[in-house]
Amino acid sequence: MMPNVQELVAAVDDAAVDVLHADELYLFELEGSGDEPSICLWAIYARQDHEAWYVETATRDFRHFVHWKRLSSKWRCLRKATSEEYRDYFYALALFEVGEHNR
Repeated sequence: MMPNVQELVAAVDDAAVDVLHADELYLFELEGSGDEPSICLWAIYARQDHEAWYVETATRDFRHFVHWKRLSSKWRCLRKATSEEYRDYFYALALFEVGEHNR
């Protein structure tokens, strides 16, 4: 069963990366305009369906996570996460999930 997918405010520019692999953690950036700073998004890539990209989980701050979101074309993939970033992401995700289930 596929969970409901909601669209994030921004999306992934598929021209910025060669290949994204499912279940891998990537860092995406939405460049700011004018005085606005760039926004970064850590996300576990799930799949691509035509123009849409889907992520299993994503966070901007390692405290709040979203699940099963759709990304489109304004984000660009900066790079794949390091092993340390991978560890930190899943540690923070586990803490978030425990907190959500204890409410």
